[in-house]
Amino acid sequence: MTTSTRNTVKAKLVSETTLRKLRSFLPVMPFDSVGVGLRIKQARLEAGLTQEELAELADVSARSVQGWESGARIPFKHMSELSRLLKKSSEWFLYGDEEQEEGGVAQVRYMELLKRLGEVESQQQEILEALRSRLPGSPGDADQ
Repeated sequence: MTTSTRNTVKAKLVSETTLRKLRSFLPVMPFDSVGVGLRIKQARLEAGLTQEELAELADVSARSVQGWESGARIPFKHMSELSRLLKKSSEWFLYGDEEQEEGGVAQVRYMELLKRLGEVESQQQEILEALRSRLPGSPGDADQ
């Protein structure tokens, strides 16, 4: 097996294995899109805005706002703008949590994500070490 072929096989193995491992460790945070939509609607009404007015302020179409409020779409891309316009935190829109800042839910989730990322990094190192031990040649060849 040539060095080029060995490197291609190594890259493919790392890629496939890493993807499988990452899928099992990445945080899966399902969002209740209908709940998010209801909170957007609630905040819009509290602000005294129509869907059309919110759409104009957010520089989106009224149809987009309708889709968000119905739960058809979650406006991840526009969340910071909605937070600013409607004076609610992104966490409130996404989770409905009353706690918002300073040691609240967002801080706990951040720490959980850091822990999971550390676990992913450890798994990646284990995978790389296992692959290196299986490749023919010296460990120095596998690094190339």
